[in-house]
Amino acid sequence: MKTTKEKDPTCAEEIMKHYSSRMKKIQLLFGSHHFPEDRAKVIEQLIDVGHELEADATQEQIEEAISAAVCDYGLGFDYVEPDTWKDQTEGYFRYQLSWGGPSEEFRFYVSPVAEGQQFTPYKIEFWFMDWFDSAGYRVMNESLTRTDKEGTVTLKQIDERELLLSVFDWFQEIGATTI
Repeated sequence: MKTTKEKDPTCAEEIMKHYSSRMKKIQLLFGSHHFPEDRAKVIEQLIDVGHELEADATQEQIEEAISAAVCDYGLGFDYVEPDTWKDQTEGYFRYQLSWGGPSEEFRFYVSPVAEGQQFTPYKIEFWFMDWFDSAGYRVMNESLTRTDKEGTVTLKQIDERELLLSVFDWFQEIGATTI
């Protein structure tokens, strides 16, 4: 009897699963001003990202753990110069979450600004890459909206965009966006 080897899924087939997983963690870490009401779930999620908390943790202890986790999450934030990669004409700020096989990162594309001014991203993408395969997912385009297949923007999409803009703002506040 002939057996067929099951083909590994492509990055394009897997990207939304990875994007959703990362967004849940980013929501917990950077969206703490939208504090969920389910304390047990928050504590469980903080433990998932490597922080210890007791079941009876106070609101203040949870917020302190979130602040500490923000600093520990991801591998790095840096600027990728134009033409670093083949067919990459634009520079971008990279929030690298994992490296190797697979790799995940958010890319924040910004317009040039005068010295001393803050950057404003005009495009945000999530990239999932795994050994000679990659896929990108545009979270936000030049018009500062993300559209679905029908051309409409959902509240969830706006929330994701705003959350990722707040992530970029946090990196600006700590001085990580100098080129």
